[in-house]
Amino acid sequence: MKYVSFDIDGVMNNYPTCWIRYIGKVLDKSFDHLNVEEIKKSIGLDAYARIKRDYRNSDYKKNLDFNVMAKILANDIKTEGYKIMVSTSRPINSNEYPNLKNNTALWLHKNNFQYDILIEKSHELDQLNLYHSIAFHIDDEYKYCQQFANKGVPSFIVNSSIRDGHKLITTIDSLEHLKSIWRDYV
Repeated sequence: MKYVSFDIDGVMNNYPTCWIRYIGKVLDKSFDHLNVEEIKKSIGLDAYARIKRDYRNSDYKKNLDFNVMAKILANDIKTEGYKIMVSTSRPINSNEYPNLKNNTALWLHKNNFQYDILIEKSHELDQLNLYHSIAFHIDDEYKYCQQFANKGVPSFIVNSSIRDGHKLITTIDSLEHLKSIWRDYV
């Protein structure tokens, strides 16, 4: 049985907007006009790291809006016999963030997102040797699409201007777009 791998932040939610709004809430200032790199420069790396740590340890992520199209796409994929893997760059196995994996699972459950496995893609994919079991991966960050593609897994990058010609990375405008074409890639 093959998996289809879904990233969370930027695919299932509106990251980085939700993160930028959290920073603004904490600092009581709007950063909506800046990107993440500009915010780092504006507030300093120490403050940024502290806020990021607090964000990961808070219950804020349990209440993020959910991209309903991710659920529709996953349900469509499951009806074709695939399993759903949620592979996140969130440090869900870190002792520094003891509630992060549970809060992530609660958020997925609260939004009725049916999945078979939740893993941290930076470590567990290699440890569990799962690449060969993945039909394709969906992400919003090129470096992770490249990680999967370099292991032979076709990847879709959402809402990106990156079009570097890697034969296993396809740029898509939206999950709606992917819903109409994914069968052509398996």
